[in-house]
Amino acid sequence: MALIRLLQQKHDGEIGEEEVIFQDMEVNADISKTVNKARWEKIQFYAKQAAADGLQYFWEEALRKSRWFTRGWTLQELIAPRLVNFFSLEGERLGSKLSLESIIHKITGIAKNALRGDVLPNFSIKERMSWAERRNTTIEEDKAYCLIGVFDVSIVLNYGKRKDQAFRRLKEEIHKLYKGVDFEQFAVGLNLVSFPKATQFVARENELSKMHELLYSHSNRTCVVLYGLGGIGKTQLAIEYIRRHKEKYTAIFWLNTNDQDSLKLSFRDVAQQGSIIITTRYSRVSQGRRVYVQKLLDVKEGLEILSNTSGRKDIAEDPGAVELVKELDGLPLALSTAGAHLEHVSITLSDYLRLYKTLWLKLQTTSPQLESYEDRSLYTTWQITFDRIQQQNPASASLLKLWAYFDRQDIWFELLRHANSLGDGWIQELTKDELNFNKAVALLCSFGLVDPDRALQQQFGSGGYSVHSCVHSWTVFVLNKEWDEFFAQLALTCVALEIPKRDERNSWVLQQRLLQHAIRHEQFILEGKVDPKGIEWALDSLGHLWFDQGKLAEAQAMYTRALQGYEEALGPKHTSTLSAVGNLGNLYKDQGKLAEAQAMYTRALQGYEEALGPKHTSTLDTVNNLGNLYKDQGKLAEAEAIYTRALQGYEDALGPQLVPSYLPALNTMFAFGDLLSQTGRKDMAKGMYARALSGYTIVQGPSSKWCEQLKDRLQALIEHNPTVVSL
Repeated sequence: MALIRLLQQKHDGEIGEEEVIFQDMEVNADISKTVNKARWEKIQFYAKQAAADGLQYFWEEALRKSRWFTRGWTLQELIAPRLVNFFSLEGERLGSKLSLESIIHKITGIAKNALRGDVLPNFSIKERMSWAERRNTTIEEDKAYCLIGVFDVSIVLNYGKRKDQAFRRLKEEIHKLYKGVDFEQFAVGLNLVSFPKATQFVARENELSKMHELLYSHSNRTCVVLYGLGGIGKTQLAIEYIRRHKEKYTAIFWLNTNDQDSLKLSFRDVAQQGSIIITTRYSRVSQGRRVYVQKLLDVKEGLEILSNTSGRKDIAEDPGAVELVKELDGLPLALSTAGAHLEHVSITLSDYLRLYKTLWLKLQTTSPQLESYEDRSLYTTWQITFDRIQQQNPASASLLKLWAYFDRQDIWFELLRHANSLGDGWIQELTKDELNFNKAVALLCSFGLVDPDRALQQQFGSGGYSVHSCVHSWTVFVLNKEWDEFFAQLALTCVALEIPKRDERNSWVLQQRLLQHAIRHEQFILEGKVDPKGIEWALDSLGHLWFDQGKLAEAQAMYTRALQGYEEALGPKHTSTLSAVGNLGNLYKDQGKLAEAQAMYTRALQGYEEALGPKHTSTLDTVNNLGNLYKDQGKLAEAEAIYTRALQGYEDALGPQLVPSYLPALNTMFAFGDLLSQTGRKDMAKGMYARALSGYTIVQGPSSKWCEQLKDRLQALIEHNPTVVSL
């Protein structure tokens, strides 16, 4: 809404003696006869001008050298409206806030972006405070109160308490808005000593604005990566952001990741600055001071949980409710589960208690491994609920059984969809579409066995669901008392098929999401619970996941088992076997075991040449791997010969027109360019880099990490050799 200022409020205290004020208008219907004529004519002019412009309010003062720019309460009147027009005393239009932007900026010191309507949280607290430094108010407390709108806070105007107290109250409300009501209890002082020594910082305003937009304008946790050439100012940019916006965060830590030891030392320093809470079932944890969390001893507390979760009021007088609470023995989770069940059925609490006792005795005789009374109490309440779920939707019950073969956290539809073509009727029905999956999991949520994780929706784009650790234990030890090979392989298949390739967009994020499930299946495999025959490909996929995540020992275990399985099932020269051999070669190379890597590459290359011929792409991909190994070993002549063979082979196999769109060929060009640069042949290196960059731009997009790395290399060559041909 456009805004023109109408009448000054009396409390401003900055008005001339003959100024028309709002209170005058309230008490005098014919004010034109009682006030200064010139002042009243000015009011009439602005009223007409406002009506002509379709505005509701108008301003009093002229622009240049006006006291209006020195008044405290007019600050927010200048910043808040989208459109402000300025007129002289004679009624001449001087301009708008937009057209006079530079002049207003010089007069007031207010940033031009703020005058243009940029959201105020984009400006630091210190900067916004500075806008009022040269403004005055008659009442000293108003010096603080006139900033209420600038910081979007609400406080009661309390006069007679002095300016310093007013500012203290204002700052408290500002920090509450940014950091929470109790921010001071959790704030960690900024330790500037741990920061690298800062040099003179200049420019970078665009980058700082983008960082603030990404880090502070989103409600969920955000990670920003600053990347670029060494010495370009990434660290100083991060430090400058911290200096400008430190008041918006309760804690800022600087971690030195130059090497593993430095990172560990940084984490040690961080750990010394805060408090830690550990939750555990183990009573002998030696760290910290222990607090025993016991059962609820007061029956009234148990009745409150049961009432809240069941939606049944006034149950304190129900003997059945009291007896049920006593039977569940103060276990909040058991009480919650019972309440969630009772919310969806019409049986009395006494009937539920009889059902509970019957199943508890049955569980005691059929599950002798459950030595804990508490476990039997919990498992019995879940069994009652499970039977009810099975009646309403068998797919929901089967999903809960299948959950035992995944990690307890984060099951989502896309993960299970891969089972659609593998399972029987219920799994096909469950994974036919997301609507069916949501219907099945919603029933589990309604009975309190499963919880949705809203944060995952924001983080990954698809919501995930989790079960309580105790519920998960129940699915493992009770619902799946006997190992189910079909369920185990079904779950492993879902995880393996969801693992993305390294070069796929956002692959690292999805890999992180899959890690906990992969860890569970790795345990099954190492314990010999899963028969690897026929699922060697899945072991390979798990190996890729560990490899990409830098867990090389885990990757080696999976690759080795996959290779053994292929050799037994298909023979040592089958292409699937040779692919597993190549995977081990890549792993050994990353581990620095170059001799072992060379042996694997050589075996794979000989096998591919025999099975597919010397110019098949699988053969040439192995040739490229061998070239990379030679380069790492310092055998540059051998590496160059191998790269030349690989590129010529790709052109013969694919044709020159398809080579720029074949990723392994582009990888060869990239590596070849590095070799040429390393051996001083700069012009040849530029040409090879340019070919690779052109291809990566087509295949992966101009902003991919490979394109960025190639641009950096080309820029470095340009800086060292000004005669380079531009792309």
